[in-house]
Amino acid sequence: MLEKVNIDLKSKFIPHPMQLFLAGTYDTKGKADFGLFCWINYCWDEELSLLVCMDGDKLTKKNIMETKSFSLNLVTKSMFPFVEELVKKLGKEKINLFSKTSFENGDNLFVPVLNDCPFQYELQVKDVYHLNGSDIFVCKIISAKISKDLLFEDGSYDLIKSDPLLVSQNDFYNICIKNKIGGWK
Repeated sequence: MLEKVNIDLKSKFIPHPMQLFLAGTYDTKGKADFGLFCWINYCWDEELSLLVCMDGDKLTKKNIMETKSFSLNLVTKSMFPFVEELVKKLGKEKINLFSKTSFENGDNLFVPVLNDCPFQYELQVKDVYHLNGSDIFVCKIISAKISKDLLFEDGSYDLIKSDPLLVSQNDFYNICIKNKIGGWK
């Protein structure tokens, strides 16, 4: 039997690794902003939808509240230098970093999408649930795009080849899996 201890949940403990995304928005002046987020999951609300939870008072969150739309761009291992630089920058330094980033407008919504990102969503906010310190956005998936070289013939995608960056507690990881071990099919 495993010996277990109680953990302090107030110390920002994140019990499992989560995929990291860059949420892309434009402010009211049309300037692009990308914020790092990982509290993302799926739900069914008459259709497949995304749940995105954002805490605190962030520019990205403010932009989403105003525009009701944003992109989610999967962060991959190759994007780690950008992420590492992003977490160190504040204010104007961060805005200058975005001006050097390769992005374009989404196909369906006025949201910035990263050109070097192999998997991205364009999202429209359907509902917002306000919590104490956080907001949960229930989002309609307007578009989901993936790099052709990640797709299998059956339409599923190669998680290993996409090489997503994961976050757990205060650390970043990539998936180092050699083989899948099973599935539903």
